[in-house]
Amino acid sequence: MDNSIYKKCTECGQTKHISEFSKSYPNRCKTCVAEHTRQMRAAEKLKAKVKVTGEVIDVEPSGTMQVLCGSFITKDGRRMPGTALEFEKAIDWEQRRYEIAKELMKGFSANSHNQCVDASSETLAQWSISGADALIAELKKGGKG
Repeated sequence: MDNSIYKKCTECGQTKHISEFSKSYPNRCKTCVAEHTRQMRAAEKLKAKVKVTGEVIDVEPSGTMQVLCGSFITKDGRRMPGTALEFEKAIDWEQRRYEIAKELMKGFSANSHNQCVDASSETLAQWSISGADALIAELKKGGKG
């Protein structure tokens, strides 16, 4: 075997020609990358709201594509077209916390009130983080209060 043309996959341990390796994952063969992708998609769970009834359900991709839209399967086995569902966006709460705290910090820094002017940067940061945490707690309640 010519080592410059063949290499070993870090996942399956097989030695294969370099053309059998992924460009995105150069140490994994295409077969292992495809299997990993299948497993990730199988584990993918989505929350969706049925447009007609407003029911919120957990769905997963069915693995089949229809002419214009994908279909999804619920936990109880119902198959639903993608057009019948509204998907909830996954919220990155850590990123949201950072953004809110940053805006609060700007607001406190720009405030001419004596309490804000006399406060240290560390104090303003603590206030900003506390405010962000309080706002996120309210947002997570979803208006149920």
